[in-house]
Amino acid sequence: MNITIKNGNLFAILLFFYVLSAFAFPVGSFVIPFYFIVSILFIACIFIKNPNLIFKKLKDFYNTRMGKYLVFFLIWVFITIFISIISGTFILKSFFSNFIGNFFCTILFPILIPIVILPNFLSYKKLGKYLLILYFFVGLTGVIEYIANTYNISVIQDIFNFFINRNATISGNERVFVQAYGRFRISGIFQEPGNLAGFIFMSCPIIYFLCKTKIKLLRNRLLDSFVKLSTLIFSIICFIGTQSPINLSFMLIFLGIVFIYKLFKLKIKHKGVIFLTIGIFILLSLFLAIEIFKFMGVDITETFIVRIINVSKALTSITVLTIVEPSLATRIGNYAAQWNIGLHHPIFGVGYGNINSCWAAAVKSLPFPITDELAFYAFNTGKQAGGGAILFKLIAETGFVGTFLFIIFITSVVFNARKFIKYLDEYEKGLMISLILYLLLFIFTIYYSTFDGIKCVYLGILVSMILNTKNKLIKLRKSQES
Repeated sequence: MNITIKNGNLFAILLFFYVLSAFAFPVGSFVIPFYFIVSILFIACIFIKNPNLIFKKLKDFYNTRMGKYLVFFLIWVFITIFISIISGTFILKSFFSNFIGNFFCTILFPILIPIVILPNFLSYKKLGKYLLILYFFVGLTGVIEYIANTYNISVIQDIFNFFINRNATISGNERVFVQAYGRFRISGIFQEPGNLAGFIFMSCPIIYFLCKTKIKLLRNRLLDSFVKLSTLIFSIICFIGTQSPINLSFMLIFLGIVFIYKLFKLKIKHKGVIFLTIGIFILLSLFLAIEIFKFMGVDITETFIVRIINVSKALTSITVLTIVEPSLATRIGNYAAQWNIGLHHPIFGVGYGNINSCWAAAVKSLPFPITDELAFYAFNTGKQAGGGAILFKLIAETGFVGTFLFIIFITSVVFNARKFIKYLDEYEKGLMISLILYLLLFIFTIYYSTFDGIKCVYLGILVSMILNTKNKLIKLRKSQES
């Protein structure tokens, strides 16, 4: 198989657009994201170039358990849509936006495209190079946005506003936050700060691996070291600058688990003393970091800590929560509405992409006060808004059966990946471990995180590594037998 650089570069472009999900252009009443068009063009280019490769790769994937689990989930998705059509609740407009746009271009295509092109059209090392550049770009634009907002550089602000599709509700929420806390939050190339924080949190194992690997990903060694170090620093600054308490909490829990796991793997004496010493060092480092950020004009105690305290005090009262933390209250209202829909349609749900058929009614019937954002969409547009989670979306739209099938699929990918780690070289081994850690984060935050194209791209990359390693072992075994 000849390596086609053009197809590899095309995948890199697609990778960027999956992250730049806020980049879109309006067509009538629809807003079409750029990655939708790029996905279709990419599939067409690969199919024209080598259709046999696509069928072979997909066949190899289907012949595995994880492939069959995904097919079962896909079949169930189409069954739920068919049920919604014959029951008369099907909404055609929602189908095009939520099913064609969301399901195919945000879930299915991002999973299958890496399976098809890796490593035939793009090596894993070159993939690491593109990912590193992507993370560097995300971090750099976040820092630039923060500087532009802090010093009111209107030219740069206008550029961000022109290219990034941030609706009036998101912009209004940010204005309220600035008025309450007196400081801007970093969104970068994302629609809102929470999306950027979620992206960095989910990608942190991969970012850390690519930044610390001794493998030279860029041609010039000095440039390679500079980009790796800058990416790590920019990612930390942007993550803190998003001022997202929930993602900070997730990150602290994740790092705490990794730290404890690494500590107890060490074969040394007096682990308790070492644990205490490292703990004190971390606390001092945290105190130093807070003071440094204060010097930079960012008082973490006025953002993260105050917000976390406010949330903890208001957890027993959704009424108070809607006042002190409307963003979280909006999510809770959305989750409750989707959960209630799932309880009323436990087997088939309301049909994938058909949530708008009963979302507004579910929100209006909630037994507690709802935020202004939920009220606006429920009473004026009838369209779902206010942040959703993968778990509750699947429960509402595909029932508990469809949700179970999807969880079985992603869990099977983790178990399959663990079998092949020992057969990989140092670089691919590190990449696979970082992808497994990402997938574990994905599973453990499924009740909070949303479907994004880049998350499913990571999943597709991991599946491609499993299939590639498996095929190599089969060829090796056959050659030994002959």
